Amino acid sequence: MVAEGPDNSLLYYHATPGNPWEVDTVAGSGTTFSAPAIAVRKAHPAGEADVIAEGPNNSLLYYHAAPGNPFVADTIAGNGTTFSAPAIAVRSTGEADVVAVGPDNSLLYYHATPKSGWTVDTIAGNGTTFSAPAIAVRLADPAGEADVVAEGPDNSLLYYHATPDNPFVADTVAGSGTTFSAPAIAVRKAHPAGEADVVAYGPSGNSLLYYHATPDNPWDVDTIATF
Repeated sequence: MVAEGPDNSLLYYHATPGNPWEVDTVAGSGTTFSAPAIAVRKAHPAGEADVIAEGPNNSLLYYHAAPGNPFVADTIAGNGTTFSAPAIAVRSTGEADVVAVGPDNSLLYYHATPKSGWTVDTIAGNGTTFSAPAIAVRLADPAGEADVVAEGPDNSLLYYHATPDNPFVADTVAGSGTTFSAPAIAVRKAHPAGEADVVAYGPSGNSLLYYHATPDNPWDVDTIATF
């Protein structure tokens, strides 16, 4: 797991079952200004770990390492590009997909295959995105659809989806006054229809709501808990 450490450093904790946790420094002081995110490349022979976080001056930084090796740092996007904690998913093809809030509350999508430069696309324009986004990639989908969720204007909940090389399509999961946190998303790999599950704080932050839908069907909502 990864976390922001003292003095805006970036720390990586790892352990095998039955053993104590070890800690390594991914990046030193003054490097990390958001919650980080991590993905492990299951198809990578060495199990490379990919870590992303907001860097100095609203940049977007990417770190990667195989077990037993130091992390290597790369810049995904420079100063003035990133205004939230980012999220990452890795495809079976090795492509890494990253989403973050961009300038003026836009929603940006970065993607790259190993040893290639990062490409950036705009998922949604200015004034659309008001929380850190979350991403899931449908690994069982032959087309590899990416699903992204974020809090939208007026505390709404928005969902974007696209297959590679196609523009993102926007849908509303829940309307105004429904969402008061960054959401999280997962896609059921074993579900024949690929159901997407989304959770977020509900009205006034006093409830936890669960949304679920299969492709091309409307979203259903259930209350997980109230506080």
